[in-house]
Amino acid sequence: MDRGSRHGPTPIDEASGPESSPSSASSRSEDRRGELSPSSSSAPFRRVSSQRASRATTPTSTGRLVSGHLASDFDEQLFKPELYELESENDAQAQQLLPYPTWSPEAHREDMRLPGALGFIQSDWFLVLSGLVVAFNIMCLYIQVACDVTDEDAKVLENVNDTCLVLYTIEVVMRLLHFRLRFCAHAVDGMWNLFDFVIVCAGVFDRWIFPSLNAHIGVKSQASFWLPVLRGIRVLRFIRVVKLVGVLFRSDLRWTEGVAFASVVSAVIITSVILMGLETDIQSPLWEPINDLVLLFFLFELAVNIRKQGWLHFFSSEDHVWNWLDMIIVVLGTLDQWVIKIFFIAVYGRDQSHELGSSLMLFRLLRMLRILRVLRLVKAVHPLYLLALGIAEAVQSMFWVLLLTMVALYASAIVITRIVRETHIEDVPDAAKANFQNVPDSMFTLFVLMNGEEWPDVMPLLDACPSLKFMFVLFIIISTWALLSVMTGVVSDNMIYAREAQSQKDDALQGERRAKVQKALNDVFFASRGLSTDKRLAARDWQDVLKVPFYAKKIMDVVPSVPKKDLLDMFDWLEADESDSKVSFQEVLRGVMTLAEPPSGKTLLQVDSEVKQRFSRLQQQGMNAEDTIAELDEKAIAVREITAAATGTIPRI
Repeated sequence: MDRGSRHGPTPIDEASGPESSPSSASSRSEDRRGELSPSSSSAPFRRVSSQRASRATTPTSTGRLVSGHLASDFDEQLFKPELYELESENDAQAQQLLPYPTWSPEAHREDMRLPGALGFIQSDWFLVLSGLVVAFNIMCLYIQVACDVTDEDAKVLENVNDTCLVLYTIEVVMRLLHFRLRFCAHAVDGMWNLFDFVIVCAGVFDRWIFPSLNAHIGVKSQASFWLPVLRGIRVLRFIRVVKLVGVLFRSDLRWTEGVAFASVVSAVIITSVILMGLETDIQSPLWEPINDLVLLFFLFELAVNIRKQGWLHFFSSEDHVWNWLDMIIVVLGTLDQWVIKIFFIAVYGRDQSHELGSSLMLFRLLRMLRILRVLRLVKAVHPLYLLALGIAEAVQSMFWVLLLTMVALYASAIVITRIVRETHIEDVPDAAKANFQNVPDSMFTLFVLMNGEEWPDVMPLLDACPSLKFMFVLFIIISTWALLSVMTGVVSDNMIYAREAQSQKDDALQGERRAKVQKALNDVFFASRGLSTDKRLAARDWQDVLKVPFYAKKIMDVVPSVPKKDLLDMFDWLEADESDSKVSFQEVLRGVMTLAEPPSGKTLLQVDSEVKQRFSRLQQQGMNAEDTIAELDEKAIAVREITAAATGTIPRI
């Protein structure tokens, strides 16, 4: 296989020259298309005409359009977009050979970047810079609206807002010049470009157009009417949050898929729960900014999860209950801490907003609903999650046990209430009789007695009426010894079952990850080197694959937590045990999976087993070497004896 075919399909040269005949061009086209698939007899790709190439973002009736930046040896300076379409949607093997497939759900943002002098506005560093500017602008707006600032500070903040608005306007103009007709039609940036345009228009109207109208038509004479309108328009400044969300959705957030980010999320959840308890007992003005930071982190995490899973899968996956809980916590916190407060201050003024806030109890309830963050602690701590999962699985079985317990409580309460009411008992404290005045009180008292409480209050009644002792003994045997034991056993069995089910689920997820890694490695080695999974790989094959950006990215997509340097070093670690400087495909797969997964008991057992096996092999090889040496010594002695007998000399031992 030549160099061009190793690196994927080669684009068909349109400019074949006027001297090229149609037949020769057709033959060359067939030959070039034959390189796109393992079998050259059938071409899985068909060239798209220039007219149809302009409609690259719309699917056709024959297949799905795929865009690729194709050039010899993937030279970044020679990238030219070429369009192909699959003759069959089911030809997945041919589709895998196309480098840089961009029109697919798994598309990377780098593949959708348009060429040009202003292409840097789609780069990651520009998105990060834009996000920092937006975050700083939103912070200034929040300080200006929610905090009591002086006139001088207010002027400084207004100047900062005007500067940020000028930067937004410049960015939108550059995007218009860069995207042109694709400003609102680009697959990744189109919708966010439209949001940026609306944000700039709202800011221009708020800061420049409306003050000009105020100066010319005399709005100040009707200030009582226009003041709420002006403040309402200023609230629109906070739609710049949408711009920040757009930056998050367009940025490369693969670093959030690792174990480190999950650990940070768990630490923030635990910290927020602790801070809620401290805030209840300790009054301090620092709690408000701390809560804002915690809510901001939760909002970022929610945006990251939606970005990774997609809207539909986020609300319909197996963890949809926890996803809904995260959404509710963030929405309620945003309403409580930011939206309602900023709206009333901006529209009605600071003094009136306090009066309205004190009269609306609903907004106070939103603050109390922060306690829902405690539920996130269950998801963050894995043992707590398994415990909650076991209890949830046991609810159905516990229902019948609880129903039987209620029947026993109800029947016992009726009997004891009638005995206490119809029997004339003297010298008994009123507090003891009050526990059994009616059936609900008797049921509650018996429920408390199941846990061993309130016996001192009941003992005077039992001393005055000994016949009740038999009833209480029978009730304790049924409720405490039988029903509670059954309930404990049901919960324990369901917890064991839940743990086993979770373990099976983890094994299934590991199998899926292993299948994805295996498929990615298989596609990469077959497309780049023409190697199948039954062949052994040399260090040069592995290094050449990782040097190509597309293939390295395809491997790192399935193992986002593994740095590229570890992938390069991994082959040396695997190669150390091979005498021919090559390793099998399964060894590479096992090495990648070991790097991608955190250390566990299963991994340690595998390492221990491999160490023991290798030590056993070395020991066996040492024993074989000793036997070989002893056999060679015996042969040497025999040769010496034969030589001595032939020469008549005495052999030396």
